[in-house]
Amino acid sequence: MNARDRSSLRALANVVLPSLIGKQQSLTRYISDADNQQIQISEKVKNFWREKKAETEVLLDVFANADKADGELDAGGKANRAEYFRTAKLAWEVALRDVLIKLNREIIGPYTLGG
Repeated sequence: MNARDRSSLRALANVVLPSLIGKQQSLTRYISDADNQQIQISEKVKNFWREKKAETEVLLDVFANADKADGELDAGGKANRAEYFRTAKLAWEVALRDVLIKLNREIIGPYTLGG
């Protein structure tokens, strides 16, 4: 969630895309092994892996298409990109600010954020 515009998304894609591909491949293999009874895993773990795989595939779509302009994306790609930017903005501009304000209020001492 470090990219908040198209140029930073393109730069981040070069770094993040290989690990996302590896994660997707690993989750696919784990799910397949569990479905084929090659490993014994609870349904709870399989469902967790399926959820993570679905989330990873959305991120893969966003980063794999980082070089494309918005007009070149299909409806799903546009929606995924918009949701990614919305979540990143919320994380960096709202949630982080709120956490730092709370931290500043609650921690007292010579090595803290307050002056």
